[in-house]
Parts: sequence; structure tokens; C-alpha cells
Amino acid sequence: MSNTEFARSVLDTNFINFDDEVKRILKKDARGFTKSSYASTSSVTSSSSATDSNAIGISRCDASLKLDDVITSELMEVLRRVAKKVASTNAKIEDETVEMLVDILVDRINHALELVVGKNKVDSFTCKHCWELIYEPLTLPCGHTYCKNCVKKMLQCRECKKKIMLKSYSSNILLMSTLQKLHSTEYVGRSIKEEGDILMTNEQYESAVLKYMDAMEFTPHSRSVNICRAKAFLNLENIDGAYEDAKNVETFARNMPEDHYTKGEVLLAAKKHGEALMSFLSCLAIDQLNTNCMAQVKKLLKTILMKEVDSHKIILKRQRDVFLSAVSDNLNRRDGMFPNIETTLPPSAKRQKIETSTTSFFNDLLNSSSSSSQGTSSSDSLLTSLLRDIESSLLSDSNLEKYLETTQKETETKQFVRCVDKGNIESSDFECSLCMLLLFNPVCTPCGHTFCRECLERSMDHDNKCPLCKCEISFNITDKNIHSSPTIDTSLKQVIEDILPDEYVERLEQHNEDVQELLASTPVFVCTMAYPTIPCPLHFFEPRYRLLLRRALDLHDRQFGICTPCDENPFYKFGTIVKIRNVSFFPDGRSVVDCVGVRRFMVKSYGKKDGYDTAEIEYLSDKQPEKEEDKSVLEKLLDLIYAKSKDWYDNVNPGTKDLIKKHFGQFPVKDENISAEDGPNWLWWVLAVLPIDDKMKRTIFHKTVLKERLILIHRILACLKKKMSHGGTSS
Repeated sequence: MSNTEFARSVLDTNFINFDDEVKRILKKDARGFTKSSYASTSSVTSSSSATDSNAIGISRCDASLKLDDVITSELMEVLRRVAKKVASTNAKIEDETVEMLVDILVDRINHALELVVGKNKVDSFTCKHCWELIYEPLTLPCGHTYCKNCVKKMLQCRECKKKIMLKSYSSNILLMSTLQKLHSTEYVGRSIKEEGDILMTNEQYESAVLKYMDAMEFTPHSRSVNICRAKAFLNLENIDGAYEDAKNVETFARNMPEDHYTKGEVLLAAKKHGEALMSFLSCLAIDQLNTNCMAQVKKLLKTILMKEVDSHKIILKRQRDVFLSAVSDNLNRRDGMFPNIETTLPPSAKRQKIETSTTSFFNDLLNSSSSSSQGTSSSDSLLTSLLRDIESSLLSDSNLEKYLETTQKETETKQFVRCVDKGNIESSDFECSLCMLLLFNPVCTPCGHTFCRECLERSMDHDNKCPLCKCEISFNITDKNIHSSPTIDTSLKQVIEDILPDEYVERLEQHNEDVQELLASTPVFVCTMAYPTIPCPLHFFEPRYRLLLRRALDLHDRQFGICTPCDENPFYKFGTIVKIRNVSFFPDGRSVVDCVGVRRFMVKSYGKKDGYDTAEIEYLSDKQPEKEEDKSVLEKLLDLIYAKSKDWYDNVNPGTKDLIKKHFGQFPVKDENISAEDGPNWLWWVLAVLPIDDKMKRTIFHKTVLKERLILIHRILACLKKKMSHGGTSS
């Protein structure tokens, strides 16, 4: 649907005939441009008027505290004090001094910007780059959403600071339709404003002004439209028109730095030096690498300071002349005023000496303020004066915070609330097309479609394509220990929570119930034998086991069970809990998982969940010997088996030994964990590398008496030694 068609539908919805409005009588604007007499009903209203029972005022625009005039006047007062010091001490304003002044002021303005933004309530529909209603929303891989055109101007995400590396991302279809539905009038204004931007790019300034004027009929509170129209007027050399628009844009809106720079240019052209300096400082606070802005700030600082210096010098000269004139007028009447002058002097010489003495006294009085700063440079003196003046003004951190606290209530009444009409909302608008439930943890694909994160992940287990448009989907893998899960769309998630609170709570409860059901059983990977404390590398490629791996990472503390296949049951009833140490994911969804055995378990009951096996388990623990003599016998037996195991390992052929080292590591150091749940760790290493079939290993594995395991392993080592004596070396 084109912008014109969309505008027509919006106007028709608001009971306005679009064709009649096109033919409406145009009135002349004071700046020489035509302006429509129609003022549309905007979706943005004053917070005090948002009282309709069918409207929820849960979302707010970024309303500034309107500190421009206050901060500008404070800044100018500080500069006047510095200029007064320069005038009275005849100091020079050097480039180094100006640069240090810029650093100090930019730091203070940046702090002010952060304080104001921190106290403003911003809704989920506001772009955090331009601070306007999101137009053609584009959700980044990090989950944050901006206007599509704003993303083109950004190098990194404003919120999480991650670098933006986009190739072919599309607009968020669901969020865009939601914006058009909930804030239709404002969205039309944003679309018309974009058309004006295109005309500006093509240097069609008059047509751009008309477009911006049309856009303001739909978005009268838009800062970006005001600043763009001001720029168009400036290009048309209409300084008055540009200034009228620029002064309506609050400097303390944390929006794009180019907007602050444009406002500064307009104010500079209108010879509003103090306000222009404020705008350029705000631009520099956001974009400190803007060399053009830095040059403008330095030039303005010098201009303002020199102007104030000259003004103070004139005042000082006038004061001196008035003082001297008063003294001269009283010479004839008050000859006894200076008793130190010789009475023998003629009247003319007497008058000259009095004037010289008075002038010297007056100059000494003016320079007395600088006597305490002897030994320091003029630059240091100026900076000291500036810092002292800043701390006593509103520019200081503490004073600014106090001011914001006192004006907070007044500000909230002036903020604008985007009202959402409940009649336009249906929960079906936010249903996942895969599970047909309300979206939970929504994610937006690069092609612009939205699904529940879990639903999309399960779909991608089978095919890395969008379930709707079949476009290829891939997600950036930055952490190999975390599965390549898409990031939640934070804007849409917040919209659902705000607009459909009851439905969201119900969906959350359902999700929590599903999680509790998953936690009630242990996922089991039916594959191979695993042993306590022994590494167990695995390869996951089947869709059902990809799901098992994700749930183990997210819900089961990075743990799952491993069992071997069995003919009588779904899998062998004894297994090992393993813990995931590291995962390497591949673009096609496969993964290599580095696990290590934790504890043995016995299956109490079997189950299945979404294609993979589950079990209710009971951990196994070795029975401890009760008598001391039994412990002594057990220790001797351990020493014997350890020695025989080492002897066998030393006689294994080099090829087999290299494979053992690669998969299981070097022969372990003997530990004395007799009282541990699973006995000594080294014994499991020996059992893992012994060249016997799994059936025999399973027989030894489930024994809960350490002595029985040792006896069986001793018999196996004896057989292997006998075999090696006949065949040379063991394989």
C-alpha cells in the first residue's frame, strides 16, 4: 500500500473525506508557503487528557524537560564571568585554553543529556536513535529495533553497543502492522516526512517544505519534522522561517547529533550565538568525533568570549572616566583632599599630579584580583575561574540533579502520551504462526517474520529456512558455549506485555508449567557408554537431539544423561549424568559437544518428550566397607590393580596408545577416593580404555561394591596379559 493510499484509509477511518481535504482552501503561511487549515486528530495527546476508559496510556513519547533556555542562560553567565576576568587581567584567550573549555563544557552537557533522558519515560514504539515513532521498524540481531533509515546511519547499536553488520535485513512486518494499526495518524506523518527527506536529498527545498508542513498536520509534536523544515528554510535563505522552527526543537532531546548540528547552523545564521553554542555542544556531546562541530564550538567560544571581553573593557573605561571626571570636578572645591601634595606647586601641576595618582590607584584596584594568581599561567587561571563558576551554577552535577527533581512533576504533566485504543487490539494479532498461541519471547527473522523463539528453533532443527517465506536464516554465533539462539525482540515483547497484560500473564503461566514438566525428568542421549570424571566427546546432528542439547543448556544446568541401547527396554537402565564443558556449533546446525561424566544413575521409569528419551532417575552410590580390616584389604587390592593397569598400558602398541591419549588423556595419577560415591577416578579411566565389549563394561559399571569391580577388572587384566604374552602386544 502506498503512502497516499494509506493516508486515505486513515483519514477515512477518522470520518474525513480525503478527496475533499485535497481540495481544501489553503491559507497563506507567514513564511510565504501554503499551509492546510486541517489539524488532524493525532494519536499523541497530552497526558492530562488521556482519560478515556477505552484507552490505555501506558506508552510515553520522549518529552524533554525543556532546559534549553535555563542551561543556555547559565552557560552564558559563566562565560561572562570568565570574560570579566580576562578583561580585568588583560589575559589572552589561547587555543589551548579554548580546547580545555570545550572538554569541560561537553562533559557537563553530556551529563545533562543523560540525566534528562534517564528521567524521561520512553515507550516501546520510540526509536532510540531519532526519538520519534519507529518508521519501517528493523530489528537487529541483538534484538533492538530502530527505524530502517536510522540503522543506515548507525555503526553500532545505541543500546547494547554491538557492531551492526547487516546485509539484507527486512522490516519487522508484525511490528510495522502494529504501529500502523495503533498509531495510524502519526505513522502517516512519519511516511510523509520521509517523502520530504527524499525531496531534500534532491535539493527540491520548496517542495520539501510543503511536504514537511503536511507531515506536521499529522505529527504536530515531531521534533524531526521541525528540524528538517528548518534546514529546508535555511537552504532557501529564509532565516526567519528557519529560526521559528529551530527554536521549537529542544536541545536536550537525546536524538541524532546531526539534528543538533542543523539547529546550531540555523541559530548561528540567526545570530543567536548563545543558543547556537548550546546546540553545537549537545551535538559534540553525542558525537565527539565530529570535527566540523568542534570547529564551530571553538569559533563560537572565542567570538562570545571576545565580545564579552570588549564589553567589559568598555564598561571599565567608562567607570574610569567617570571616576576621573568626578575627581577633577571636585579639585577646585576640595584642595585639601590630598594633603601629601606640596602647597608650593602651581595649580596646573597640582591638578596633573592628582590625576596621575588617581589613575594609578584605580588601575591597582582593578588588578588586585589577579595578584593572588601570580606564578600561574593565564590559561590555568581561566580554567580555575571557569570550574569555580560552573560549580556555583546549574551546570554542576549536583545542582542539575536538584533542579531536575524539583521540575519532575511539572515535566510529567507536559509529557505526551501515546494512547492505545483497546478496541483496535486483538490477541490474534500477536499469535505465533507455528504454535498458534500468543507470542512468547518473540524473535524477528532477517526476512521480517516473527515467531516464538522456541518455535523457530525447533523449526530450524529440521531446516534453516523461514517457516513462512523459506528464506535462509542464520544467526551470529559469538559464544561457542551458548547455542546459536536468536535474540528476543525486546520492543515487540514489551508491546505485548503492555497491551495484552492478562493474556501475557496467562501465556507466561503456561510456559512455566511446560518448564516444570521438563524439569521433572532427565533428558537421555541414547548413544554410548560414559563414565564418571572421564571426558566424553559427542556429535549432535539429529533434530531431536539438537532440541535435547538446547534444553540441557537452558534448563538442566548443562547436564543430561547418557545410556547405551538395549533390546528389552528403550535403553539400558544404568547410565551416567554428563556435564557440558564446551560446545562448537556449525552453520548447518550440527554441534560437537565436549562433556565429562559426573555421576552414575539407575532408571526408575522411562519416558519420551518431543522425540527424545527421558527418564526418572536415582543416583547410584558405592557401599562403604564397615570394618577397618576390609578397608585395609581394599587399599591393597587398589594398589595391585593400579600397578597391573600401568603395566598393561605400558605394553600397549604405540598406535593404540596415541589414540587413548587423544581421547582420554595420559594415564591418571593414583587417587585415594575410596569413600566417594563412585570410588577412585583412575579406575573409571582404566575401565573406559580397556579393550573389552560394552556388555562386559556394563556389568562392571553398575556394581555398587568397589571390591567387586576391582576383582572383575583384575580378571580382565590377567586375561589381557596372557593374551599379550602369546601374541606380542595388545591392541
